[in-house]
Amino acid sequence: MTLYSAAMTTELARQGREVLPVVEVVLPSGTLRVAGVAWSSDARGHYEPWLADPGTIPRNAVSIGSLEKPQWAFTVIDPDHTFEDALAGYGRIAVRRSAVTCWLAGRTLAFADWATLFTGILVDWEQADAHRWTLKCERNDSPLRRDTIGTVTRQDWPQAHTDAIGKVVPRIYGKHSSASVTLKGLVPTLYVDTVGFRYLVCARRVKAIDAVYKGGVAVTSGWATVVVTINGRDYTLVDFTTDQVAGVITVDVRGYETVGDGGGTLIENPATMLQHYLANWVYGEHKTGNWLASATAPMDAALLATAQTFFTNRDYAAARYLDSVTHALEALSQWAHDYRARTFWTRAGEIGIKVDDPSEAMWPATWRRWNEQTTQPRLGGFGAPLLRSALGRYCWDASTDKFLFELVATDPAADTDEASETMDLPWGAAQL
Repeated sequence: MTLYSAAMTTELARQGREVLPVVEVVLPSGTLRVAGVAWSSDARGHYEPWLADPGTIPRNAVSIGSLEKPQWAFTVIDPDHTFEDALAGYGRIAVRRSAVTCWLAGRTLAFADWATLFTGILVDWEQADAHRWTLKCERNDSPLRRDTIGTVTRQDWPQAHTDAIGKVVPRIYGKHSSASVTLKGLVPTLYVDTVGFRYLVCARRVKAIDAVYKGGVAVTSGWATVVVTINGRDYTLVDFTTDQVAGVITVDVRGYETVGDGGGTLIENPATMLQHYLANWVYGEHKTGNWLASATAPMDAALLATAQTFFTNRDYAAARYLDSVTHALEALSQWAHDYRARTFWTRAGEIGIKVDDPSEAMWPATWRRWNEQTTQPRLGGFGAPLLRSALGRYCWDASTDKFLFELVATDPAADTDEASETMDLPWGAAQL
């Protein structure tokens, strides 16, 4: 993965090269196009010579479990009050979050060969003087900061048990099976229809409900899996033929599959799972029928494919039971932590992921630019603290709200004053 096309690389190496940064701000009143000098492009139109200072576009600080968004500021001249007029009245509300893109352009190059340097949104501005403004931009992560989980309400479920009202409607990925663990069901349910004896498993349609338990005892008959549409949204329920009185109903379940009609392949690849989550619950709002297109999630396709291959080759099988009101940014951070993945914003404004591969040789250099390399750098661990022991907790039992297993790795030669670390793996497999 490289920053420049072959044509741009050739132009940059040419003596007397003609390249310059250009910026576009999509204001409600029209697109503001600026460059350091007056310049026109057949593909993009005319750029006014109003880019007084392009500033410095910061590189991402890439770390495991963190998606950072460094801010970029540049200064424009506003001789005809284009920007000032856009702020008039309530305009400043509309101006905020305007799309901003910066390219490295070449006079002799086709638009396809321009190098994207930044893609994001306008978040703030300052007026330096009567005709000069400093515009501040950052990556558009607002969808990742929204609460994306709904709750059980009387409007949707008028016959719901009081205990179910206000509870989060879960979402389920991967296989959750107590067959080789507790034999009591790993997934709880919500009693949403006391008249029809129906228990809510999760939002939308899952691959299958494999077993149902009442009070920890398997129920082999008298129930069926049903999918109902309530106010335009699909839900998966367990439908009993008789009242289960005060019994606690739990299930073993295979979660979402690749199509959305129950007939697709169970989603277990961790990278595919993340993409599906972002596409259908964060950047898109799936309600019924087949799942939204994968491209709904702004993820770098090449990096995603590399991560998918990494997990497939190692037979990773992820699972996740989402039943808490968290921002998607928190879920993304948990996922990255569980799979030792580094997440970052690409210059095109997409989410890039790179998984640490312990089989790769260490890079000789200490630092590499992550979004320009096909394989990730391996840092030498300078100054990294040593651990005496590490505790990993895995196999999440949503019915009891705890991990079922622990794995401890200890260095018997370590000093007693060295640190210990506990790692929870909520995106890990929920079966043995």
